[in-house]
Formats: sequence, C-alpha cells, structure tokens
Amino acid sequence: MSFVRLKCLTFAIFTAAALFFNVSAQENVEDLQRKYQSELEKDYVKNLNWELDFDIAKKRAKDEKKAIIVFFTRSYAPCPPCERVEKELILSDEFIKYAKDKIIYLSITTKIPDRKYDYLLSKLNYSGFPTISILSEEGRVLADPDEVAVNCTVKSIDAAYKKAMEVVGIYGEEKAKIVAQMKKEFDEVQKKAKEYDEQAQFDLDVYKSILKMKKMAFEDVDSFEVFAKDFYDKYKNGKRTQLFHNNFRYYDLVLRYALEKKDVETSKEVVGNLEEASEEVKNRFPRQATDYNKYLRNLKNRVRAFDVKNNSESK
Repeated sequence: MSFVRLKCLTFAIFTAAALFFNVSAQENVEDLQRKYQSELEKDYVKNLNWELDFDIAKKRAKDEKKAIIVFFTRSYAPCPPCERVEKELILSDEFIKYAKDKIIYLSITTKIPDRKYDYLLSKLNYSGFPTISILSEEGRVLADPDEVAVNCTVKSIDAAYKKAMEVVGIYGEEKAKIVAQMKKEFDEVQKKAKEYDEQAQFDLDVYKSILKMKKMAFEDVDSFEVFAKDFYDKYKNGKRTQLFHNNFRYYDLVLRYALEKKDVETSKEVVGNLEEASEEVKNRFPRQATDYNKYLRNLKNRVRAFDVKNNSESK
C-alpha cells in the first residue's frame, strides 16, 4: 500500500470516528434533556409550587426575608432513594400543607452541559441524592435537617427551618444596620464632594475675576465697580473663598463696596475676615507686612468713622 493511500485511509478513519463521537454526544445531550423533562412531569413536581430557577428563589428570599428549603435530586440516572422521599415525604399531605407559605427550590442535577446551577449540590460540599437543606438569599447553607437524606421528616425540616430563620432575622437586622450606615456614610461623602466641587468652582471663578481685574487695571480701566458689586453680592449670599491667592483681594473688594453702600455691619464682619487673610499674606510675604498693617488701619478707621456717623444719624 502506498504512503498516499495509507494517509487517505487514516484520515477517513479519524473523520468517521469524529462524526460518530459528535453524533453520540448529541444523542447523549438529547437523552439527558428527555430525562429532565420526564422528571418535571412527575407528581411531586406538579403538586407543589417549586421554584426551578435558583436566581428567582434567592430574589424571593431577599424580598420576603425568608430562608429557602431546597430538595436536591437527579434526573440523569435512576434514584430509588429519591423516589422514596418523593412519595413518602414530599407528596404527603403534611409536607404539602407545610410548604405552602415557604420558598421551596427544586435542584435537579441533569448533567446537561452548561446548565446553570446544575452542580449546586457539589458546590455546597454535599454528595449523594436525595439531600434537603436550608439556604440563605445568597445561597449559603444555614441549616440542615437532622436526617439530610431519606429519613428526614417534616418535623426535622421545620426544626432546621426555624433555626435558619433565626439566622436570617439576626443577619437581616445586622445587614440592614450595616447597609444603613454605609448609605449614611456614602451620602455624607457625596455631600462633601458636592460642597468641595462647588467651593472649588467658586474659588476658580473668583480667581479668574481677579485676573481680569488686574488686566483691566493695566489697561487704565476702573475695574472696581465691575467686580466689587459681584463679590459683595456673593459674600452676602454666604460665599467665602478658601484659595490663598483670592482671600485678601476678595475681602478687600467686598469691604470697599460695603463702605460705598454704607453697610456698616457687613464692613465690621469683613474686617475680621480681611485681618485673617492679611495674616496669611504677611506670613508668606513678610516684607509687605508694614504695608498691609497700614492699609488695614486705614480701613478700620473708615469703618469706625462710618459707624460713628451712622449712630449719630440714627439718633
């Protein structure tokens, strides 16, 4: 046999094998799906209000503040112990009545590829079917009946459920406190961030105005009236600048406009702010301390003069 013929024959064999295994795998998946559908047709499934979607069961547990009773079984292979629990426990009048106001989730292991939560049993470190457990809204194990498998009763399930609900209650209260505290802290951070943004924007606006004022002064334009009223109005509305380069000029213009308006009360208040601002300036620029002190004395004298005049006129 030539090498070419041998190579072609080998390729044909591998191709046939691949097709066989693909068809076999597809048939296997279809068989698993038929077995799952057959499981859903059983009386124990139809006669109770099972949740078949774990995400929905968890959402209900969160909304209703309840634990989840889970029955783990399988459909991919026969399970005589599962059938016994289905007939003797789950289909009993006692359990059907008990489960009416509970969240019950049916977890069926199918081995269907990529099926969500198909291996939930093993993820919870359980093994063997059937298994009954009580889970939280996050899917954590809260409690197990005394007999997890074939010998558990409604009484043992109820005892485990009550134990789980105590955990849910305590956990729920603690969680609520933590969430409330986190929300409060988050709101405070947001509030401070908003205040910081507003303050930063105000400082920037003042700084831009001062730069414009300096430019106008170089151009021999009287910039006092242009900016003093604006700063005065902002000050009266509670706005205070926190930027070092703004402080002195801002309060200086507010005070000068207040004196123009004969607003003595605002003038007195601004003098204090101006003194604080000037102290910062003098600390940074000691050589200018004498000039600032002289300037402040003149302003104080003007404020006192207005105050005296205002008092005499009011009398």
